[in-house]
Amino acid sequence: MPGTISNLTINNSTGVSLTNSLAINGTLELTDGAFTINGTLTFQTSDNPVSRIAGTINTNPAANLVFGTVGNTGGAAFTIPASTFTADPIITNLSVNRINSLTLNEQMMSVSGIVLCNGPLNTNGNLTLLSDASGTALIDGSGSGTVSGSVTMQRYLPQGFGYKYVSSPFASSTVSEFGDDLDLTFWYPTFFKYDEGRTLSGWVAHNDPADPLTPLSGYAGNFGSVLAANTFDVSGTVNNGALSVTLYNNNNTYTQGLNLVGNPYPSPVDWDAASGWTKINIDDAIYFFKSSTTDQYGGTYSSYVAGISSDGQVSNIIPSMQGFFVHVSDGAYPVSGTFGMNNSVRITDLTHTFTKAGSRSSIQKGLYPQIRISAEFDDDSTSVDPAVIYLHPFATEEFDSDRDALKILNTDFSVPNIYSTLKDEKILSINALPDFIEFPRRIPLGIKTNREGNILIKLQEYDPWFD
Repeated sequence: MPGTISNLTINNSTGVSLTNSLAINGTLELTDGAFTINGTLTFQTSDNPVSRIAGTINTNPAANLVFGTVGNTGGAAFTIPASTFTADPIITNLSVNRINSLTLNEQMMSVSGIVLCNGPLNTNGNLTLLSDASGTALIDGSGSGTVSGSVTMQRYLPQGFGYKYVSSPFASSTVSEFGDDLDLTFWYPTFFKYDEGRTLSGWVAHNDPADPLTPLSGYAGNFGSVLAANTFDVSGTVNNGALSVTLYNNNNTYTQGLNLVGNPYPSPVDWDAASGWTKINIDDAIYFFKSSTTDQYGGTYSSYVAGISSDGQVSNIIPSMQGFFVHVSDGAYPVSGTFGMNNSVRITDLTHTFTKAGSRSSIQKGLYPQIRISAEFDDDSTSVDPAVIYLHPFATEEFDSDRDALKILNTDFSVPNIYSTLKDEKILSINALPDFIEFPRRIPLGIKTNREGNILIKLQEYDPWFD
């Protein structure tokens, strides 16, 4: 039943199915039977798109619902009638093109793809963004409209073991949102924030259910001792538009200018976006944490800067609900920095997994000449810690805040730490060197371990330029 029609009445007890796509320029009147949507149903007009007496709509998970079309935004505010759907509908995409609001009814609508709002959508507390191994639903930041009312966002974890660095995509949620995903009453805190200003460890317990989940902040949550995949969720009113926060570098012994921040949007963001970021006195590297598979309280760090990934897993894409570290630049202490972003940094990639737990990618040939080295214990082939050295035409022998990445030491004591060192004793996970240096060249390396054993240092990958 593809095409465009003026009005459609469903009055057939045996039901009707839509296989492809259909645009209704008037009203869908439900009188009897189920209208099953397997494709895309578009309500072209914004005037009273659905009228229900007794019939219902049944959605296949592959269905798409579109309310209004671009340029056709007239009509009064509209609430989808009660019991319009045979069950809480699961659809792929939801699009709203209206000048006045569309309000969901009391049935929970779950979306596995993209919500695009070019007009106001009132969720009425009944919208869920689904997440599983195949992807995580999102709200498209390019929409000109707004989303009001509570939204529930899921986040699939390929492994539910140990600590994850998380963030909230909502304006005013609290730690209580994690109460059904980790034990907030455990004798040892399971949820932490990070305070760069502390003279000791920056980690501070943040496990009171009333504690706020602040936009742009990152948190560390311990999801327990089960290795299996897990899915957690958070609810609230979604963040949208420009957000910013002031961060500090007090040059304290343990925090050293690192700040745990988080993606504040219900969508991934691109660290390399051409516009939309505010990074005043903020180094250009980002740092991700991946929990150990054997130590519930430990894990390893990976970094990304200037198109270079320390481990080949992390990248410029920061998934939704992901926490990560940034570093406020060194200077006359204390240094203050401004970290912010707007919708221009948001993207619509559904597939980026939390903490980038995929397989390692290869060296990016043709970007910059580079090598990736690693250290591991000879009795544990999984204890691999990588570092990258690359050549850049504008690099210096000193720390380059837009090309180098610091080394954050791993908290999984079964994994060694390898890094290159600078004259000022900074240690780097990614080190950019001038491309005019002469070879052979000695590059100082350092290794730190927390247990005894023989260390293997390997040349994991290299750009043929170095041959």
